[in-house]
Amino acid sequence: MPRVVAAWLRTFDGRDLQARPEVAVRIGGGRAAQLAGSTVIPQNPLGNMSRFITAERELDARPTRLFPIDAMKIFGYRETRIEARMTLPEGWTAQLHASVDAAGPFGTYKVDYAHEGHELRVTRLVSGNTGVHPPEQVRARTAAGGSP
Repeated sequence: MPRVVAAWLRTFDGRDLQARPEVAVRIGGGRAAQLAGSTVIPQNPLGNMSRFITAERELDARPTRLFPIDAMKIFGYRETRIEARMTLPEGWTAQLHASVDAAGPFGTYKVDYAHEGHELRVTRLVSGNTGVHPPEQVRARTAAGGSP
């Protein structure tokens, strides 16, 4: 397996309470893609939603919940934004996934895919909500009409 090397690191001034927390890292030397016939499939550095689908199945298999749910204890009142940018070789084009925008009582999940020029960009935003919800809300679906 190739060694992954951080070429540079940019952070923010943690002493400035008005600064937007941001950490940027440039990585090179890793396996960026794999071949599938004549198609090159880049690795998605942000992962996928499989763990949320597994969690949903586990929740559906449990007995009926009896107590209210504090949304702050699910993800907290915070927002996490991750953006991954990949430079594609000359002449390459990307087939993009559909963007996802799912909101529910416990938070929001958004992911956008974009291909502009030589750059492929994947942006994921996850934010939590506040509030105490009734026990039956554990099985509530997102505003997008399904699981994120």
